[in-house]
Amino acid sequence: MTSSSPAVVRTVTRSVTSSAFLGIASLLAGVLLLPVAINKIGSVEYGFWILLTTMTVYLYQADLGMGSAVVRFASAAHANEDRHGLSSIACSSLAWMSGVGFLVAPIVGLGGFWLLRWRASSSIEPTDILLLSCLSAGVLLVLGLRAFSALLQAVGLWATERQYQLVGLFIRVVGTLVICFYAPSIAAIAITEASAMILPSLIAAIKIYRMDLIDIRFSLVTTRRIRELLHYSVRSFAVGAIGTAIIQVGTVISGLVLPAGQVAYYSAILRVYLAVRQAITWVVDPFLPVLSKRYEYDRSSIQALSLNLISASSLVGVVGSVALLIATPDLLQYWLGKSAPLDSASIGLRFMLLAMAVNCLHIGSVSALNAVGMPGAFLRLHVVWLVSTSILCLGLGYRFGMVGISLGNAVPILALEAFYIRRGLRLLSINPDDWWRGCVLPVILSLSFGLFAMSGAGLAAMVFGISVGSIVLSVAFFAGCVSAGWVFRESRPVKGIRGLFSLAA
Repeated sequence: MTSSSPAVVRTVTRSVTSSAFLGIASLLAGVLLLPVAINKIGSVEYGFWILLTTMTVYLYQADLGMGSAVVRFASAAHANEDRHGLSSIACSSLAWMSGVGFLVAPIVGLGGFWLLRWRASSSIEPTDILLLSCLSAGVLLVLGLRAFSALLQAVGLWATERQYQLVGLFIRVVGTLVICFYAPSIAAIAITEASAMILPSLIAAIKIYRMDLIDIRFSLVTTRRIRELLHYSVRSFAVGAIGTAIIQVGTVISGLVLPAGQVAYYSAILRVYLAVRQAITWVVDPFLPVLSKRYEYDRSSIQALSLNLISASSLVGVVGSVALLIATPDLLQYWLGKSAPLDSASIGLRFMLLAMAVNCLHIGSVSALNAVGMPGAFLRLHVVWLVSTSILCLGLGYRFGMVGISLGNAVPILALEAFYIRRGLRLLSINPDDWWRGCVLPVILSLSFGLFAMSGAGLAAMVFGISVGSIVLSVAFFAGCVSAGWVFRESRPVKGIRGLFSLAA
């Protein structure tokens, strides 16, 4: 193990960096593209394409979480230099995911066609309705290619897989901007975005083939291997599918109860909310294969590493949520323009960011539990969360519109988070006092430094008669939070987080 440690350290550090960079790039792309597409294509047309892509993303979960099982089991096979086992995992997962893709593609195709004919027939041409429906189905037809992306992550090429995602993002951004400014068309936008969704996995498949890591033969597809993978993945699927439904239920309900022109604006505030969650997952997810390997040969270290992971994800989530909450007024005005329903969007976004600041306190434990083979630990709580969110979003959405849907998303999170935290700590055998000292106190200190810096910036602006906007105050807050990490760099929690980046597996 010692001889391989330096390479592994570089891999882990680079994986986290590339994931964070991809998260920031995706956020900036969303900020850039959404108002341009709304203005050039139309809020109704682009809003309904967003609905179709939402349906597609939801049906990605129909593979029953196979991707997470590939990462966990293939990482162990690769570490043991078991080419046959790695090949069997790859071929069996490819067969399963491809079959699922062929089964669910007609659902989104026909469902999207019916939805557009029902709600958007007066705004979108019949040929475009057919094309959009076929494209969303086509993305699912090649679902099996995602097995190769998971395989790259498992064999230590997480950063490489992230680079391929960046290629897709680049094509989406450049293609969308060219189309919007030179030949506005919802059909062309859909073709570009569908291609950008497929391309990263296609490149990953080519990379795996050229590396000669596995053998691709039908004889390597076995029901025993598929059952082994599904035994793990079904629990991951149950939580993942419900989690996706929780996130997207507001978008679906917005398409049913909001005026057609407001669907895209609700999607805009949802993207800001999801940016924080994506930042958390892209930071902690690269540790899944490393922690999975560590669990196999050094289980005594998992408790401390899990606490450090929870602390890191909590800091990223809380600081990111509060910073965006402070920036909300100016952010939405500059992003969406003064013609957007800014009051409703601002209130709704603040509700959702407040909820995310609380919700992130348990997200790190999800990755830790996945690594130790307990991916379904929060299933019952997720069911309660989904049911309550659906009921509240529908009821409050009819009564209060966009603000009501946002509030319906926020209330269940605030009510259930304590139960998530307690269950996660118990299953990982983490003492609540250790969690308080290692996670909550660092968050409180970071917020205190951030608020102090923001207050100082605001006071200085008043003294010198300078007008500062909410974005400037948000930057000052973020800088204060970062400075807290430097001031307390020798504390145990900060050392523990830094230690995550020097893991060797």
